[in-house]
Amino acid sequence: MGAFRQLLWWGQLAGCYLFAFFSPFSIAGAQIGLVLALGFWLLDFIFEFPRPFPAGFLVGSVLFYIAAALLAAFFGANAKNSFSALLELWLFLPLFFFSRRLQDGALRRRVFDVLVFSAGIIAVYAILQHFTGWNPHRSEPLNPIGSRFRAVGTFSTPLTFGLYFALATTACFCLGWGERSQSRGKFYLFVSFLSFLAVLYNVGRAAQLSLLAGFLLVLFFLKAKDRWRVSASIVAVTLAAYLVSPVIFTRFHQLEHFEFDPAAPNRRLAIWERSYRIFQDHPVFGIGFGNFESEYQKQLGKSGAKVLGHAHNDFLNVLVAAGLFGLAAFLFFWKVLFFRLREGLQKIRAGPERKFLIMGVTSLGEYLVYGQFEASFFDQEVQMLLFFLLAAPLSVLEERKF
Repeated sequence: MGAFRQLLWWGQLAGCYLFAFFSPFSIAGAQIGLVLALGFWLLDFIFEFPRPFPAGFLVGSVLFYIAAALLAAFFGANAKNSFSALLELWLFLPLFFFSRRLQDGALRRRVFDVLVFSAGIIAVYAILQHFTGWNPHRSEPLNPIGSRFRAVGTFSTPLTFGLYFALATTACFCLGWGERSQSRGKFYLFVSFLSFLAVLYNVGRAAQLSLLAGFLLVLFFLKAKDRWRVSASIVAVTLAAYLVSPVIFTRFHQLEHFEFDPAAPNRRLAIWERSYRIFQDHPVFGIGFGNFESEYQKQLGKSGAKVLGHAHNDFLNVLVAAGLFGLAAFLFFWKVLFFRLREGLQKIRAGPERKFLIMGVTSLGEYLVYGQFEASFFDQEVQMLLFFLLAAPLSVLEERKF
């Protein structure tokens, strides 16, 4: 049995490292790592049953959300599409797995080392893309922005890339700032700098706003003397990036001439209005996940607008898909998670573990801001990273028995 338990442990470890290495540039590789880790973990859990379930405080809220998704599938517009979309619920499992496995502080840092190393490589690649349009891994060209291009790294869309690297930027900063006099801390801060530039050169408005929100949260947790240094550095880097490439804020100019233009059929306000009309037809349990595109098509009429697959707002998207019941479950999940992280910050006032809690709160804040303008929760690349960044501080609390 000892050799078998060792095999289960090494299998989980291999899965963690595969996930961390592939997460910044390959959804298939990251998911293979997760499936490997989860498979060995479930076997380990079975052979050591019974034992406390990690992050048990989240079980109720996750089950509430799953129940809402099931009810939406039963009462929604197309049960076949809805039940197919429910397969993505497996991505909640890594939240529990990493909360358990990352309790080992040394392992936690090694896994982050791998993730940060890979993120640094893709950030450099994205910066090059912005200036050269280099995109050899895909046949389609990058979106031009003036004489530059919207960086996407190896991701399928600039939206997914933008949020991923906004999260990576502040995560690297939170973990590196306290160790800035050491080589590891300097490396993390360097990757944070590269990721920051990658987000700016992605030219995504929601990503840039969420990054701003993330750093405002970071500044809140810093000492007063450090706030000025970090603020000045952020302004200096942003100004330098703008001088080198003035197009990085171009899309904000479209707000007045497009997003708030009543004649623009694809403006945010029009998208939200049509989405709300869909909700009014299915207010309690929603249309079911996977049915937005077909229902949105019905709302277009002869407007000439694009057919969209989401509401460009995560909370409105859940409201449409799962109704009031689903939105209540969605909000409850984030509330439970936030209060747990806040409790941890109140109990752990100092020490190397506190930076993981700050990272968790910052990541959550960034996502909540981004979710007001885009529907990103169901982008699997983002969801995997977000849950990983939230599970790491939960593992700290599990380790401390809080």
